[in-house]
Amino acid sequence: MPIESPSISTVKSLKGGVDTAIILIAADKKLGKVAAAVDKELGGILTHHLTSHPKFKADAGQTLLMTLPAKAAYLRVVLLGLGDIKKGQEFSLETAGGKCADVLTANGSSKAAILNGDDVVAAVLPALVLGMRLAAYRFDGYKTVKKEKDADIRLAS
Repeated sequence: MPIESPSISTVKSLKGGVDTAIILIAADKKLGKVAAAVDKELGGILTHHLTSHPKFKADAGQTLLMTLPAKAAYLRVVLLGLGDIKKGQEFSLETAGGKCADVLTANGSSKAAILNGDDVVAAVLPALVLGMRLAAYRFDGYKTVKKEKDADIRLAS
């Protein structure tokens, strides 16, 4: 039985249909160049939520979900904590990817995009995507399950 998982691809630019933006946040909670541009486009809402939620410490796998105003390009933004990425903890990054996939599934996201993949160390993305794929796997070989359309996750670079 083939593994049903989200469609994950790397694209140069996003072309319509993305309902959820994923912003990767390291433990220092500083926005990188791409994330700062997204924050400016959204009127500073990312910075506001990062500073006004004291429990969000950007630990590996910690998420903060924001619903955006009607005129925004996306329905929601997920801030995904990566923890201290300088330590090279691939396992915690896989866990973070899994928790992100769970948040996307729970909120009915059909197309999501990691917007600031360029802001993080290159070694982060493979572990993160592996965690997403593993969390999305379902063994339904002995179940009668109504087939749903797979989620579509894109990495903008």
